[in-house]
Amino acid sequence: MVKVCRNLCKKYCNNTELDEPLFDRWAETLNDEESLTFISEEPLAFHSEDTEISDSEDTEISDSKDTEISDSKDTEISDFKDTEISNSKDIELSNSKDIELSNSKDTELSNSKDTELSNSKDTEISDSKDTEFSDSEDIEISDSEDIEISDSENTENSDSEDTEISDSENTENSDSEEPSTSHSEDTEISDSEENLTSDSGYTEI
Repeated sequence: MVKVCRNLCKKYCNNTELDEPLFDRWAETLNDEESLTFISEEPLAFHSEDTEISDSEDTEISDSKDTEISDSKDTEISDFKDTEISNSKDIELSNSKDIELSNSKDTELSNSKDTELSNSKDTEISDSKDTEFSDSEDIEISDSEDIEISDSENTENSDSEDTEISDSENTENSDSEEPSTSHSEDTEISDSEENLTSDSGYTEI
């Protein structure tokens, strides 16, 4: 490859000394297959050394590349495709089925149960509570409170007022009227009558 590049530089540049940038550029172009075929056909036909090198190198490169690439690609691709596709399909199908079934069942069951239970419980509890409590509480509270309040007020008021008034009047009247009239009048009348009778009797005699 180095000789080919040198000969090409000498021929096309008309210069005995190698130019490094041109050498690098030719070496880069030799890496491509199209540049190899183009260069090997035109400039190297005039030199015997170049033709020998080009023929041997071209054949070796082409043969080795073709055989290696064809063999390795065919065997590797066939083997890997068969094993990978079969394995990946089996694994993916089994995993996807299991996961999808488990996930779908879990989510559907959980969602359906939650919604049904929540809806049924909410509606039943709300309806029953509202109707039962509203009706029973209203009727019971109204009846019981009215009756209890009326009974308690009547009994308490009548009993307390009657007893208090009768007790207070009796005690006050008895206490105030009896002693004042009996003691004061009796003492005053008795004293005055006795004095008068005693004094008048003695004087008359």
